Amino acid sequence: MAVERMRTDIPEQMVSALTEPQSAAKAYHQLAGKALPMNYGLDLLAWMLQAALYSHDAYVKQGISDVIYFDTMKCFTRFVNEHKMSYGFYGFDRAFWAYRQLSLVLFRVGELEYEFTDCPQGVSLHIPSDADISIPRCRQSLMDFENFCETMFPKRMCRPIQLNSWLLSPALRNLLAPSSRIIQFQNCFCCTTWNKEDNGFLQWIYGRKDIDLQDLPEKTRLQKNVKWHLLSGNKIGSACGTLKSFDENI
Repeated sequence: MAVERMRTDIPEQMVSALTEPQSAAKAYHQLAGKALPMNYGLDLLAWMLQAALYSHDAYVKQGISDVIYFDTMKCFTRFVNEHKMSYGFYGFDRAFWAYRQLSLVLFRVGELEYEFTDCPQGVSLHIPSDADISIPRCRQSLMDFENFCETMFPKRMCRPIQLNSWLLSPALRNLLAPSSRIIQFQNCFCCTTWNKEDNGFLQWIYGRKDIDLQDLPEKTRLQKNVKWHLLSGNKIGSACGTLKSFDENI
């Protein structure tokens, strides 16, 4: 894979703008317009890692621990490795997402990621691909986040916590045992909407979305069950839900 030399005329203020909630999205779009397509996002990765240094300064200023910082910024390692696993070469295709980590609105606390949202105030929950979603680990993550929020962001509301994910798809209840971690995780949420047409689950279950249904791998029971569910004309999609609690007795 040939990679072109990245541009070096990027203004420093455009990079640092990635770390401010009010300007991060605009800065991402500006930088995306300057990235070279043949670099598979690696120039965007370089600029975002440069911005992460400014983010660390903001963490230090606010008194947020290095543990939270490094756990949060490990998203870059994860995204690059996922690209390699999916396509066979290193690239970075999550710049559209990663400015949230850089701008101190999304933090990884333990297994889970929490993003502060406005209008109305609350928290959007995200599940990293390497997360252990067993109820005890999720419960510990939530307890740690609530302490983090109370200490570092006392003016922010840490509830309600909303999740939009394929993991909440009602279709999975027909494909997995009640004792599976995914179903136990689902039980912790009150499902509000189901988008049957969302195909994002293909990325998370199979590693990429550009695969014909007939060619979907069957390396795990989940992959096999979902494949034949789809080939039968059924849907998976994604669903939105509000967290009730991470309680094994729900």
